[in-house]
Amino acid sequence: MAHIKGKFIHGKMNDSVYRELNGKQIIQSMPATEEKKRTEGTKKAATVFGKASKLAAEIRSGLHHISSQFYDGQMIARLSKEVLYSLNAAKITETQSFNFKEGSFRSLVGFEFNIKSPLKTNLLVAPTFSLTGTTLKVAIPEINVPIDLKFPEDRLEGCKLLVLTTILDLVHKRTKRTTPQIMDIPYSYEPKVLPGKTFEFEVTPGCLCITAISLQFTKSSFAGDIIVNNKLFNPAAIIHAFIPPGTSDNAVVEKWPPHSYLSDGFFPKGKD
Repeated sequence: MAHIKGKFIHGKMNDSVYRELNGKQIIQSMPATEEKKRTEGTKKAATVFGKASKLAAEIRSGLHHISSQFYDGQMIARLSKEVLYSLNAAKITETQSFNFKEGSFRSLVGFEFNIKSPLKTNLLVAPTFSLTGTTLKVAIPEINVPIDLKFPEDRLEGCKLLVLTTILDLVHKRTKRTTPQIMDIPYSYEPKVLPGKTFEFEVTPGCLCITAISLQFTKSSFAGDIIVNNKLFNPAAIIHAFIPPGTSDNAVVEKWPPHSYLSDGFFPKGKD
């Protein structure tokens, strides 16, 4: 749509583009579409990329308590790239459907939400995972403070270790969004060993389950504890991603909120 700004017309009208250049009215033809030049393979690749971008957005939405707003400037593109890798690995070329397995999204493990402050360099213990029925157990081993947990400065009071598992049903297009479970870790200048802790999450068969950890450092104020994380320092990462065996039950997942970014038929399921 074109509009008048001062003495000149700006915008699009029919097959022309109107703009102003050095005090003169410029009229150009609309650029020719490149649609005919796109090969069938290019179109299919673009379709999968679109799916990856939207699924990555859904993952970010489910993990927003972990990444918060303090992710690096390239995080969105990096996550979309990792999701695209997983989709291409699970894609059935002949039918353009997907055959997701338990480890189809394992490439997401280790994904850092802020590469300026990687979780792996600030938390030097490795969580372990076990699945009993539909209960996922995330075990944090004992932590030697301040050796295994790096505090950015000694004026801080403590750290909140947040663990969260988000569950995405790619068939029925619903996401189970949960609140993080927390382990409070007080700051200690002298070496101090804190006992480990196990977090439990109820997962759903056939659904993509992604677990992430965030370290949120605090200092005291008259209003209580204040989180000091920022754009330059926010250790947070995905530590586990899998699809439990089985199929999702619509009677269970229909109680979950619908996906914000995915629509019905987004991931046609292939045959095993």
